Parts: sequence; structure tokens; C-alpha cells
Amino acid sequence: MAARTSDALFLQEQRRFRRLEVSLPVWITTRDAFEANSNVWELGTTRDISLGGSKVYVPSGEEE
Repeated sequence: MAARTSDALFLQEQRRFRRLEVSLPVWITTRDAFEANSNVWELGTTRDISLGGSKVYVPSGEEE
């Protein structure tokens, strides 16, 4: 019974994390635009990143 309870709690936390992930706004761009030092950014969500299997780059000065 304890295993089922912990599994249910784990699944509940996974669902909560997915909802949070979808709701986080981020600025995104294409790889080509990034490598060309182009300043073309669009507002997206972390779901856009996770669905595309994208890499995340943090511009210098934005780490803090």
C-alpha cells in the first residue's frame, strides 16, 4: 500500500511540474539567427523548447 501511495504522489508531482513548465515564458530564437548574432527573438514558452529538443544558451550577463 505504501508503494502505491508514493507512486501516486510522484505522479502528482510530475503533473504539477508539467503544468509549471508550460506556463514559463522565455525568449527563443532559431539556431541560425543565434549563430549569426542576429537580434531576432520571440516570446515563447519552455514547452516550445522541450518539444523541439533545443539547446538553451544564456547570453553573457544574464546568468545572475
